[in-house]
Amino acid sequence: GKEETRDCVKERMAHQVTVSGKAALDAAVAAAWSRIPKGSVFAYFVADKWCPDCRHAEPVINAALRTAPATASFITVNVGLRDVWKSPDHPYRHDPTLRITGVPTLLKWDKEQGVTGRLVEDDCCDQERVNSFLRS
Repeated sequence: GKEETRDCVKERMAHQVTVSGKAALDAAVAAAWSRIPKGSVFAYFVADKWCPDCRHAEPVINAALRTAPATASFITVNVGLRDVWKSPDHPYRHDPTLRITGVPTLLKWDKEQGVTGRLVEDDCCDQERVNSFLRS
């Protein structure tokens, strides 16, 4: 998959990366841990144009990112076109760590414990909830 990077540490913002595909996600998580070993890693699973919930959550997520700690890494993961995502065989649905059932989904990753928190669908549209989740 492809990867876009926007290094925001100079601006005292979370480091942000956008990826497509499981291999690119795994690489981005590994890079986040090597960059800031004690920082928080968040993965935001989203669909671009076809998902109304994702469009609704976008300004909420963007506003929360402006206040997220500079030690956080934020990885946006594109789940693909609607037909690809809706397939029951989508790899993110079956991954034992991810278990993504709907988009948008925001996961918090701990280096030792794996996924320690998640906000799913409507939760990603709640500004207070997203703000506190990114600061947790």
